[in-house]
Amino acid sequence: MGAADKISTGTITYTARRCKRGFPQVIACAAEKDGKPFPTTFWLLCPHLSRVAGALEAQNGVAAMEYVLAGRRDEWRLYHLFHARLRLAGISPYRKKFLRRYASRRYEALRRGGVGGIAVRRRQPITTVKCLHLQIASYLGARFHPASDWLESSVSSWECDGCQCCLKDDGGTGDKLLSQKG
Repeated sequence: MGAADKISTGTITYTARRCKRGFPQVIACAAEKDGKPFPTTFWLLCPHLSRVAGALEAQNGVAAMEYVLAGRRDEWRLYHLFHARLRLAGISPYRKKFLRRYASRRYEALRRGGVGGIAVRRRQPITTVKCLHLQIASYLGARFHPASDWLESSVSSWECDGCQCCLKDDGGTGDKLLSQKG
């Protein structure tokens, strides 16, 4: 399933990060899609960074990041709570009231959904990273991450050299990037 299958213009709330050439690298996503919680706060669009994330994952990068975060459990938990609060901040007070009253399970899913929708529960350690695409997008979108030192040392290049995104024929809007897998 590609990005276009999950992301639509109604899901995008703003461009969270652009490359030095002005193309979108990361977008911020709405808290809901089609009336259901959308788990991803920040979505990685950049084809270059998607390839970098995939290469890191192939080199056991998820386990490496989980190892780093195991020593930073409190920071990791707070980061998840930050994402849940950020997601809720994007919902109007009227919608929140409606959800609390008529769709409490959906509201709780939004309230407890951390990075990538990973559930935050009291007294349970969070050890899951899911994928590095998600973590890179979250780092660039939020501008901080509990494993930022690991990300900075592991990501070889934050921007492409050959202007791969610039070659897309979409007038510079990044719309073509939505059809890219990743």
